[in-house]
Amino acid sequence: MPHAHETITVSIVLYLLISMFVCITDSSLRVLYLAFFFLKKKTSVCVFVYVKIDET
Repeated sequence: MPHAHETITVSIVLYLLISMFVCITDSSLRVLYLAFFFLKKKTSVCVFVYVKIDET
């Protein structure tokens, strides 16, 4: 894990983008909650994929 800080930064940036994308709705709270959950697991890609699926 040589670039742990970079991973965390990317996760935070994705989190901000997701919050802007989803806007303020009931589903957004669910997405943001999952974003935090996945962020702890350091899998930001899964968060982005989930948001895409939830949008459809």
